Amino acid sequence: MGVRKSRWAGRAALESYVADTIPMGRWASTEEIAEGILYLASDRSAFVTGLALVIDGGEIL
Repeated sequence: MGVRKSRWAGRAALESYVADTIPMGRWASTEEIAEGILYLASDRSAFVTGLALVIDGGEIL
């Protein structure tokens, strides 16, 4: 039987990636994601067409 990696080893690598790669250096909060969803579902976005609202803390920069 091979060596089984802990689920947490993968989590640690992911946390390290987020801290080192994403300019904000952290995960988004549920409230931050919800704000984008609420905006797109609201009348405030009535004139918005073809939008890709990226909520990624600057990862794609």
